[in-house]
Amino acid sequence: MTALKRNRQENINTPAYWDRVYARERAAGRRRLYEDLWRPMLLYLPQGSHTLVDVGCGAGEFLKFLSRHRPEYQLFGTDISAEGLLTAGQNCPGASLHLASGDSFNLPHGKFDIAVVSEVMEHVAEPAPFLSRVIDLLKPAGLLLITTPWKWGSSDPEHVWDYEGPEDFVSLGRGRVQLMGSAVANRGFTLITVLYRG
Repeated sequence: MTALKRNRQENINTPAYWDRVYARERAAGRRRLYEDLWRPMLLYLPQGSHTLVDVGCGAGEFLKFLSRHRPEYQLFGTDISAEGLLTAGQNCPGASLHLASGDSFNLPHGKFDIAVVSEVMEHVAEPAPFLSRVIDLLKPAGLLLITTPWKWGSSDPEHVWDYEGPEDFVSLGRGRVQLMGSAVANRGFTLITVLYRG
């Protein structure tokens, strides 16, 4: 088992911080596109009618991507940034979007077949309780996909944690999730971890 590495004690990832980031991006017409990461994630997202929640959906670009590649999915998104959700509503008007608070995603427990937490866990100050809340959203045997930067270290001031491998998330899940698989994607910059709720 690997040990989590905390990059910094200071955590700048507040709702106000991300509201400023997304407001500037919207004003500049900037988009966060990670299609080199999203395409490999499709390998783990089954075809058919499923409910999926994107936790930390930001501006909704991944939801928009999914609406094209998994149009049969019922899509939900949650984020701490009201500004991000404003853009997400424009990018993916078919998704049901919810403003998260410090300790709640404001979504029902046990509703979702799939939860995706993409490029979020490295920003979360308290990862174990956060991951527990994500697991609570899943139905029994629900699927959880987590993506995190791979071997970036402390180069980004937004990154509170550096994850060493998929076992970190099994450990944080405290017996509630089991590892299905993992892969390195996005030209070697991103770790995809696939878990299911036991």
